[in-house]
Amino acid sequence: MKRWVGWILLAISLYLAFEGYRNSQQWPATEELARGVACDVTGGCVLNTQSPREVRTDVTQRRYAWGSNKGPLHVVCRREFIFAGEWSCVPHLGGFPEP
Repeated sequence: MKRWVGWILLAISLYLAFEGYRNSQQWPATEELARGVACDVTGGCVLNTQSPREVRTDVTQRRYAWGSNKGPLHVVCRREFIFAGEWSCVPHLGGFPEP
């Protein structure tokens, strides 16, 4: 029985490491999702560029900084569950919010 527990823990650890690595990579689909919600925080907003000015990724989230006619916009994207689920993005005015 102890042997199975060790294999199960190894499998869980490998899954979490792989999904953490995938979360920390920049993906075009998440960038498109962030672009789509960037101007939701303010009306009459137009993005200045097609690509973000800054991209920050880590194991749990992806953060995008956009330039707009209303000033800097920041979008934070997270998965439904930390290592699984669909991505969703929330826009913020000004700087990146604290995690």
